[in-house]
Amino acid sequence: MIRISRKCEYALRAVFELAVRNGERPVKIHSIASSQHIPRRFLEIILNDLRHAGLVQSQRGNMGGYLLAKPAATLTIRDVVEQIQGG
Repeated sequence: MIRISRKCEYALRAVFELAVRNGERPVKIHSIASSQHIPRRFLEIILNDLRHAGLVQSQRGNMGGYLLAKPAATLTIRDVVEQIQGG
C-alpha cells in the first residue's frame, strides 16, 4: 500500500480543482484554497512545485491565477505524486 503525504494530497486536490474549472480562466490561489480547504501558504509552495514540474502554469496580474499546463485528460495521479513525493 502506498502512503501519500499531506502535501501530495493537497497537490492532488489543487490539480483536481483546476481540472474541474476546465481552464475557463486562471484560478486565484485563495479560491483554490477555500474550495479545497488547503492552507493558503502551503498551497503557494505546492503550486510553485507543480509549476516548476510543468504541471501547472501561472499568470500574473489582476486577472491572473493558475491553470493546468496541459489538458486534464493527459494528466495522471502518478504525474502529481511523482513530482511531489518522488518516484
